[in-house]
Formats: sequence, structure tokens, C-alpha cells
Amino acid sequence: MYEAKLSTVRVSDFRGVDLSSPPAHVAPSRSPDAPTMLPDFSGKPVKRSGYSLKRSLGGEIFGAFVLRTAAGDHLLIHSGTKLFLDGGETPVFTGLSPRRSFAKQFGERIFITDGEKLRVFSLSEGGGGVLGKAEDFAYVPTITLGRTAAGGGSAFEPFNLIGKRFREEFSSAAGDKTFQLSFGGLVPGSVSVEVLAAGSAVYDRRWTSLVPGTDFSADEETGAVTLVSAPGVSPIEGEDNVRITAAVEIEGYPERINRCRVSALYGVGGAENRLFLTGNPDFPGVDWHSEMNDLCYFGESWYSEMAGGKSAFLGYSRLGDLLVTHSEDAENDSTVFLRQGVIMDGEAAFPMTNILHGPGAVSLSGFGNLGEEPLFLTKSGVFALTAHDASGEKYAQNRSWFINKALTKSDALGSSVFCPYGHFMLVSAGSRLYLLDGSQKSYDSAAPYSTFQYECYYWENVPATAIWVFENTLYFGDADGNVYAFADPEDSSPGAYTDCGAPIEAHWDLPEISGGRFYNAKALRAVFVKLEPRPHTSVTVKAKINGVWSELWSESAAFRYFRWSGIKWSEFVWQCDDGARSFGRRRLIPALDKMRIRFENAVPGEPFGLYEAGVEFGEAGNKAY
Repeated sequence: MYEAKLSTVRVSDFRGVDLSSPPAHVAPSRSPDAPTMLPDFSGKPVKRSGYSLKRSLGGEIFGAFVLRTAAGDHLLIHSGTKLFLDGGETPVFTGLSPRRSFAKQFGERIFITDGEKLRVFSLSEGGGGVLGKAEDFAYVPTITLGRTAAGGGSAFEPFNLIGKRFREEFSSAAGDKTFQLSFGGLVPGSVSVEVLAAGSAVYDRRWTSLVPGTDFSADEETGAVTLVSAPGVSPIEGEDNVRITAAVEIEGYPERINRCRVSALYGVGGAENRLFLTGNPDFPGVDWHSEMNDLCYFGESWYSEMAGGKSAFLGYSRLGDLLVTHSEDAENDSTVFLRQGVIMDGEAAFPMTNILHGPGAVSLSGFGNLGEEPLFLTKSGVFALTAHDASGEKYAQNRSWFINKALTKSDALGSSVFCPYGHFMLVSAGSRLYLLDGSQKSYDSAAPYSTFQYECYYWENVPATAIWVFENTLYFGDADGNVYAFADPEDSSPGAYTDCGAPIEAHWDLPEISGGRFYNAKALRAVFVKLEPRPHTSVTVKAKINGVWSELWSESAAFRYFRWSGIKWSEFVWQCDDGARSFGRRRLIPALDKMRIRFENAVPGEPFGLYEAGVEFGEAGNKAY
């Protein structure tokens, strides 16, 4: 006969979930299963607020972008092939590619990439919006200076990939009338000619435009332009005096830019004044960059080819003043390319400073910063880049160990979306949303080469194809074109803790309890809980015994307090104390090998927050046969 020993488990320092360890090996402060919970300001797990339907736009939500202006912020939503501005029911544009899109703001314009066209959005004076093609704003480069009538000259600016127009300047000799351009096959009617007027000076250049058909003619097939009157030698010694502008279509040039999917703002010294583009399926390991402060000028020679041009680039990160380009998994395992913007020979250049090895990126939308730390999604979980990693050969900073086992099994990794939200990084995976908590870090990392792990949580029933924050509210869009907004956690209205009226199931499981000696027989004696006080809240306590969850007890009145604004007569209580309160009940279940305890709330309209939990059980004898 063995004397029973009373044992206790008490948890008050809650962390996050651990979905990667067996329930028996999860630390007491973490949960092996806690759907739809997140930490409050003090770190205690609380039920997430619900969401409500705000709009139905008809087509899958492929992206949402915030245009920030001095007068206020504006929201753009890409639904199907349409672009909607703010709450407008009529799209400001129809004709976007029906796939995930991306955007970067520069000045008061947003540059949108959808793999079909690089487009530029800006507000119109009437309060609406205008979405144009970047090629309509394309800079016209002067490709040659000092050209003679027959040709030659010095290259000056590269041809603009997204523009058809170019300019060449000639220094004519006496009697020159016919000037040969560098290109034939000109766009009909595209030629214009200017001549430096007599009396012009270095600081007073006056160009006179000639009239086509009257003052000059153009052989568009050969690119020869003939003036009726010879302009003679330049009135400014050593300066060009004939300027010809024309347009030519070079096959494949615009598509190099227009078919790009993702973008980054980066420049010399880390300045965010050039647009970098990649993700063109025809050029998988190539990216292009624009001119400084002119995001509609992509010189034909301003590109970088890395990874042998074979592994597709999926996105960008920033690490200090370095631009990081991420590729998919590669045969040679080179997946991260670091570049630095510098001035070389008077020109901007972006040479590589290092190449790192590790698992490749898996999603075009799987990039974002949590605080100052750049994160990206791989088939092995969420990784971070650090300055230490940047100087090595491999990166090893996994940050999602506690959810990796569940996250990496998802079939939806390739369409995952990152979204910074407060001190969280949200990571979508199908209908589940994972949260990495930047305010809680674990330094007893199970990942051997990582300095720390973020504590993690997850939400069920969030089928997001796009996630965004606008005016401090979290939104998501789904595949059916619906836009939802999460309620304020302090909202006491009936729908604040429902998902469009449906109940939200939230629970927190304690790790498996096997006692001081796993082979001893256990008898569950009592379960105690302290909840966040609310006018409407409750808890159901369950135990998993022999693989089956059974209800032990439920309680509501003990945790509620009276408030006129939250009055509900069916749940009325006289209690006015709004401080946290505890409750417990005894329940004898003998001869257990192990047990799991769950604290659950699935009541529509009820918030739920767990402050402390305790379990008492007896241990006696062993289970030897």
C-alpha cells in the first residue's frame, strides 16, 4: 500500500505555443495546442477578437496598398482584375493581371507590379485616382552625343527599356543636311528635329523646333533624317547643334520590366531612391534597377545576373545598407545574394559583397521586417538575416522553431503572405494565421545555431489571400473577393467576438502531465483557473483521459462583473469588482497514467483571457503488472 502524494502544476508565466514538440515535452509555460489566442499587453493569452465582412468586391483579393500623403492615407485594393480606391464601389481601373500584385510608394505615386505591366497610381485633382502605365511616363534618354551626320559619336545615356523614344545630338558640318540615326525601323510619325538657334551661348541655348514635312523628312525604314536647309556649324564652338528625337520598338525590351513581379526601393548608400525589380519568369536570376529619383527610367545596361541566371528570384530584404536578393532553392544552394550601392568611376554600381547558402525562399509575399530584423519564409520555416550571418557562408537564424513542424507541413507555403502588425509578424498558411511575437523571445532555443526564437501563436479560420493594416485596423481579403476587418479587442458590441456571427473557439491546453514519476498512478483532484474579468466571459474545463476529451466543469458568473454598457439580462450578475478572480472545483478521477487539461471558450460574443491555471493531483504506487 502506497501513501498518496499531492502534486501541483501551476502556470502564471505564459509564453506561446509549441507545435514542434510532443505534448509531454512542452515546457509548462507553453501550450501544445492553443488556437485563436494571442498575448495581451502583459503576455497573458487572450482570445482574439472576431472579424466582420466589410465589402464584397467580386474577385479574389490579390493585394492591398496604402498610399500615404500629407492630406491623409488612401487604401487601394486589387480584386480580380480591378483596382478600388478607398471605399469606392466603382473601380478606378480594370485590366490588372488576376494574380498577386505588389507595390512600392515613391513620392506620392505607387508603383504596382502584377507580372503584366509596371503601373503607376496617383491621386487626381478631383479626389479620384489615375492608374497609368509606367511607359507613359518613361524618361527619354539622350543615347548619343557629338554624332556626325554620318554616324559615330559618344554613348551618353542607355536606352530606356520601358520607353520607345530616344534622342541623339549631332555636331553638323557646313552643308550637312542628312543625319543618320542609330536605329532604323522607326515608329511612323515619331521623328522630331530641333536646331540650335543662331546667337545661342553656353548659358543660353535656344532650340528651334522644325516642322515635319515642311522643314524635314524622315526615312523611317533606314533612320535617315533630311533637313530642307543645312543648319551649318554650331553657333557654340564644340557643342552639338542638331537634336533629333524618335521612337523605335525593340522586341522584348518592355517585357523585361513589365513581367517582373516584385520590387524594392534601394540606392547608393542604402538610400531608397531607385526601384529594383525581379521575378520575371523569362529571366529567373536577373533583376533591373531604375535611375535615381526617376522610377520610370530603366537603362538597358542596368541589370544584375546572379545565381547563374537559373534560380528564380522571389523577393528582397534590407540588411543595414545592403540589398538582399532571395532566390528559390538552388542546385548549388546559393540562395541569398548581398549587394551594396556604391559610386564607381562616377556611376552608381551595385556589386555583390557576399553569397550565402541555405534553404531558399518559397513565397513571393513571404518577406517582411519584424522590428529591425528582416524575415523570410523558407521550406524550413521563417528565417532572419543578421549582420553576423552576412559575413559568413551560411545563414542559420531560424526564428519559428516552435511552429515549424506545423507550418512546414502546409500545402499553402507557396502562397503565404507576411504582414507586420504591431509587434507581431503574421504569416498566412491556408486558413491558418501564425503569429511571431517580436516582444517575446526565447533564448533557450531548440534550433542549434539560432541565437533566439520568437514565441508563436496561431489563429484558425482566417482564409487570407491578402493581409494589411489600415488606420490601425487589421484586414484580410479572401479568394471570393470578400474584405474582412478584425474588431477592436476592447469592443463590447455583440459581434466583436464572433467571426461574422459564428462562434470563435479558443482554448489553452496545458502540456501533458505525467507527474514526478511517470510510472506512478495519478488521480486528478482539482483544477483552478484565474480569468481576465469581463462583463461577459466564461470557461469550460476539459480533461483528455485515455485519448478522449471530457468536460470537467464550466463556470461563468464567478468571472463576470456588472457594467451598464455591457448589460445582458440572461447573464446578469451583481458583482461590481472588475479585478481578476479565481475559481476552482474538485473532481476525482483515479488511476490515470497521464492527463491533459484544457481551458476553453467557444461562446459567441464572449472574450476570454487566461491569467493563471493550477492543477492538483495525487500520485500513489506504480502501474507495474
